[in-house]
Amino acid sequence: MSYKKALLFLIFSSIYEIFMNFNFLYKKNIYVCVIDYNFF
Repeated sequence: MSYKKALLFLIFSSIYEIFMNFNFLYKKNIYVCVIDYNFF
């Protein structure tokens, strides 16, 4: 039972980390686009 819980936690944490990295990249791209737009 604890083995399944550990596996679920591992899967959940990796998905969460991927999602957070994607979110960070997405926000960074918007930020760069806004800077480029204001610069030009």
